[in-house]
Amino acid sequence: MSAPAAPEVVRFAGKPEPPARDLGKGRLPDFLIIGAAKSGTTSLWFYLQRHPELFFANPKELEFFAYPDRFEKGPGWYKAFFAGAGDHQLCGEASTAYARWPHIDGVPERIARTVPGVKLIYLMRHPVDRTYAQYRHRMRLPVPRMTFDEAIKADPEFVDTSLYMQQINRYLAHHPREQLLCLLSEDLKADPAGVLDRVQAFLGIGRVDMAGAGAIESNRAAGGGDDYARKRIRRLVKSVPGVRALSRAVPVPLKDSLLRALTASGLGQRLKRGYRPGPMTPAIESELIDRFREPNAELGRFLGRDLSHWSRPGGGAS
Repeated sequence: MSAPAAPEVVRFAGKPEPPARDLGKGRLPDFLIIGAAKSGTTSLWFYLQRHPELFFANPKELEFFAYPDRFEKGPGWYKAFFAGAGDHQLCGEASTAYARWPHIDGVPERIARTVPGVKLIYLMRHPVDRTYAQYRHRMRLPVPRMTFDEAIKADPEFVDTSLYMQQINRYLAHHPREQLLCLLSEDLKADPAGVLDRVQAFLGIGRVDMAGAGAIESNRAAGGGDDYARKRIRRLVKSVPGVRALSRAVPVPLKDSLLRALTASGLGQRLKRGYRPGPMTPAIESELIDRFREPNAELGRFLGRDLSHWSRPGGGAS
């Protein structure tokens, strides 16, 4: 029996374009959060936005270095996303597509040619948990339904993205070691203040208690069926003529409140029933643990960390 066809890679749907008034302005970023996907990069991004010396591009994932057609827009197009930064601020962006080699190739080289001194932040999660989280995320998108086992056999990107040393070695071939900060999402969850202190020291900025206001949930949401329903509701609402223009006049807190109410409504409950990711069975978990065992040991040696809990069933910290 042949394996199911690989799901089509879903590119950034927002098609980011800087305001026309900012073209020709701005500057290149000082740091990049390069991944890994589903490892807490959005939480880190939200935390760091609390620092007055940092300026982030909006939207979060510009993916400028990931795809040739995006990169061909040129540095001027990219700089415009940072036109609002003050002279006292460092500029940054976060795109998890920057650490998905070999499925997205050439990223470290493009970064090295364009911003050779840029600082790189790489956040990693228990590889089995991360792989399954990426599958759950994919099942929220308009792609063929398949089980977790079918998905990882059909699309090797799920596993390859969790081979962290493979990604790190690609960067070290083009960037000095001191430009790369490697972090674990379990540390960010357990001790956000400590991790944020490391990031601030790495970037050379003044210490600010960015964790003092409390933890931040990734994507400002619980994920899963709720997130699936939210995405469907947004698409439904935006399809109504005139709603896009009207929404610009509505304050963000009010829009968030309306979205939460719709998600909790009967409509939201019906939409959530369409979210049916397959479970991760003990057999699949065991297979993945075996697959990641030696890569985890290699990463542990590189980081000087004991990652043996990543090679035990149920060893994830998230």
